[in-house]
Amino acid sequence: MMHPLHLRGQDSASGSPFEAVIGLEVHCQMDLQTKLFSSCLSGELDAVTLGLPGSLPVLNDRAIDLGLTLGWAVGANIEPLSLFVRKNYFYPDLPKGYQITQSDKPICTGGGILLSNGKFVRLDRIHIEEDAGKTVHNNGCSLVDFRRAGVGLLEIVTLPDISSPAEASEFLRRLHRLAVFHGVTEGDMERGHFRADANVSLRLRGESRLGTRTELKNINSFRFVERAIGVEIARQSESLARGVPIVMETRGFDSDRDRTFSMRSKENAHDYRYFPDPDLPPVVVSEERKEKLRIMAVVDPVSEALALQNTHGLSCDDAEALTSTSTRLGLFRAIQGTAKVASAKMLGSILVSEVIRWSKQQQEQLGHARAQKWLADAIDAVAAGRVSAKTLRENLAQVFEGQSS
Repeated sequence: MMHPLHLRGQDSASGSPFEAVIGLEVHCQMDLQTKLFSSCLSGELDAVTLGLPGSLPVLNDRAIDLGLTLGWAVGANIEPLSLFVRKNYFYPDLPKGYQITQSDKPICTGGGILLSNGKFVRLDRIHIEEDAGKTVHNNGCSLVDFRRAGVGLLEIVTLPDISSPAEASEFLRRLHRLAVFHGVTEGDMERGHFRADANVSLRLRGESRLGTRTELKNINSFRFVERAIGVEIARQSESLARGVPIVMETRGFDSDRDRTFSMRSKENAHDYRYFPDPDLPPVVVSEERKEKLRIMAVVDPVSEALALQNTHGLSCDDAEALTSTSTRLGLFRAIQGTAKVASAKMLGSILVSEVIRWSKQQQEQLGHARAQKWLADAIDAVAAGRVSAKTLRENLAQVFEGQSS
């Protein structure tokens, strides 16, 4: 019997007659203060939004900007008109019996992400939708957590261009980096801000027809995505080698036992009875709005990190840390233009070691010119030997009080 980990992290097993075909559906929780269609705060401890019949949805307009921003970042086509529809299905964590989403008229189509091996993974679409609740299974019983119900999501759907677990993991890492850098999401995978479903099938090498696929649901770790897909490829390869056909189904990943398991059959296509939501008007995006967001989204964090290393001599770790968000890169650029003594390498090192570990709210306070001038002068003083790095560290709190050293 083939060991279930035999194909993990490889393009295929040596000598295997099969090749993998993989597509991803990524759910990216948008960085919104309120939920997608209500004024309830979207924090984990804030109000529960059930969206029961009789409530009137009002679109959070910032969600449109975030969708367009990610669309520009991945080179997608921005659609001039998109529609919200009701997707009808029954599930315990969907109390109103339907989900508000976008179907045949999404906000973005096309685009893609270039991998390090030169492959361009194409996107089919990016659309906006509300999240459902979360069903938790434990000790033979199931509980439903509604706190994330109604939270705004972007769903990013690829074409089946991915051929290995490693490519799937790299695609997700690059997409995650773009989304976090441009402020689309906080990207905390442990809290479910960025999670993926993987559609996996095998076919004989050289064939163009796709094999029967299985869907791996809600994996919220780059490492687990790679492991789960590798295990599923091995399972399907072993079954096909024994002449056992693959069943179309939804499967989960048990990371403790390193196996996938059947959750429910998908032999029949669901009839979701999509129809336009009567309470939500079409979304029409003006050319002015598109252009404004395009200008903001053209910065590529990978290219910026390489430039910091090649031009200014920053270490790989410091360059990646400074380009993890646009706020951090903007702070570095602002202080670089103000400091007179410190080198870019020293600026980067101090910012990484002392500043970026602060909270998001604290970092945003450094957007003010006065705070940036204070920090630039303080780092110059360290570079000139007038004060120690320890003194700088002890006095950084003064930045938030608007004082000078």
